[in-house]
Amino acid sequence: MIRKVIVSLFILIVLSGCGMNQDIKEADLFMEKFFNDRIKTGDAGPSHYYSRFFKEVTSDEQWQGIKDLVINAHGKLRSFEQLTWKIETKTHISNLSGTFVFYTYNTVFENDSAVETIALFKNEENPKFRIISHRYNSDNIQKLLDEERTEATEAKEELESKEAAEATDFEESTDSEQTIESTN
Repeated sequence: MIRKVIVSLFILIVLSGCGMNQDIKEADLFMEKFFNDRIKTGDAGPSHYYSRFFKEVTSDEQWQGIKDLVINAHGKLRSFEQLTWKIETKTHISNLSGTFVFYTYNTVFENDSAVETIALFKNEENPKFRIISHRYNSDNIQKLLDEERTEATEAKEELESKEAAEATDFEESTDSEQTIESTN
């Protein structure tokens, strides 16, 4: 009796592992195609690889800005190497019940390298893997963001200084007008 239970559990584990094994193969092929398309086209993230869930929280304008930042910081993608992966199947009462695969890649560009973290998702309604999260981590991107922040801060300070000077000029001209009126 115990032997039958153990054998049944073993068969169940093997069969469920086969489904995950197929999912990871499918996800690996997806990622291989994604990165090769990026190398071929020079695009930092071709839109057709991204899920509707990604597009619901990231506007086309925002995504284009991120891709422009990546290309300005690094140039075109030259090579990629998978560092880690993890697969999970989750059941929730939300739109995101399904299979998730999380990847970390080392990516080499014309001017620098980066680490990219990408999450894929699929379920019955969305039977093909698509990207739901994509993060670029690099020193060059951080430098560009810091430079933009510094430029924005300096521009704001310059504008505030100019507005303060104009306000002072206006107050002085108003005081002069009052002085002229009172001497007449």
